[in-house]
Amino acid sequence: MKKILIASILFGLITGFYPRQKLNWIPIEQLEEKLAQEKRKVFFDIYTDWCGVCKRMDRNTFQNKTIVKHLNENYYAVKINAEQKEDILFNGTNFKYVEKGRSGVHEFALYITNNNLLGYPSIAFMDENKERLTSITAYLTPVDIEPILHFFSENKYKLDLNSDKKIDQSDYNLYINEFKSSF
Repeated sequence: MKKILIASILFGLITGFYPRQKLNWIPIEQLEEKLAQEKRKVFFDIYTDWCGVCKRMDRNTFQNKTIVKHLNENYYAVKINAEQKEDILFNGTNFKYVEKGRSGVHEFALYITNNNLLGYPSIAFMDENKERLTSITAYLTPVDIEPILHFFSENKYKLDLNSDKKIDQSDYNLYINEFKSSF
């Protein structure tokens, strides 16, 4: 009996039968309440329903156990459909869907990307005080996104890492070059 139990546990571990930790996505409607309870950075995944690359990033990056663990421990993760029709009330402003050509875009997706929404998928970061930090438009693998997540969660974006009296892309590049990946 013991051998069967051990074999079934090993089978479950090898095949991934046991449930993985899931990313704790929260609805945008709960974000301000969560931030009032516990200050954390905010990670936004900006997608559309028709975006195949967005779906691939959901499957590959946002189900990776290392990425899921880091996001769950350090961020509030929020998915934003850039083409949703429902209004979003955030920080005292009501954001709406705006028709553009054959489709449209939600004002909130533009807001969190500082009007720099270049395509999908995009990610954006906000600090604990609801200040927008930056956004990135790209498919990011777990290896690609890991240092970016750490850069913001560890507040490295606030530091002049190369001591040139300015905080800029070269500080990020230095951080990336010295980053020790979990992979």
